[in-house]
Formats: sequence, C-alpha cells, structure tokens
Amino acid sequence: ARTESETKLALVELVTALELWMRDGAPGHYREKKVVMYRDAGSGRKWLQLEGKSLNPYGDGKSSHLPWPEKKRTGDAGVEEAAKEPGPAPQAMPAHQHH
Repeated sequence: ARTESETKLALVELVTALELWMRDGAPGHYREKKVVMYRDAGSGRKWLQLEGKSLNPYGDGKSSHLPWPEKKRTGDAGVEEAAKEPGPAPQAMPAHQHH
C-alpha cells in the first residue's frame, strides 16, 4: 500500500479474511491473548488491536468493541465432537510400498 486509502483498504481486506476464523474458529484463544476487534461507527469497517484505548485507524470517529463469542455455534459442535472420537486406524494403500 502506498497511500493512506490503500493502507485502509488493505486493512479491511485483512480483517475480513481473518474474522470468520477468529470469531468462529478460536475466539477463546484471542480473548485470552487480549486481542480486541473494533468496528468504526461511521463506516462499519473493523480492525484488531490489543486491549486498551481504541485507536481507530479509519479516523477520529466513534467505534464499538465487538466481544468474542462465548461458545461455538451449534452447527460446529458436531465437528468438534467428531474430532474427539477415535476413528478406525488408517489403512495402508495396497499398491504403496516403502523402499
């Protein structure tokens, strides 16, 4: 990014790419690390920073703190439970041999 507007656009794209994973994949991890997500009140654009006073990179406007979800969504519970259950041992491929 060469200009301030390009930098802001790059930040929007980065946070958009990370948000789903951070909010749905591992919100507790980011909460423990004191990472906070904020939203600019005027534009709706979001950014991440460490806990503390909001430092709005989009301007001097007001912002709001977006709390991390407490639990995974109901649809994710089955995936999490399936990962805990032991499955059948992996089978070797019949044509595969180590030399």
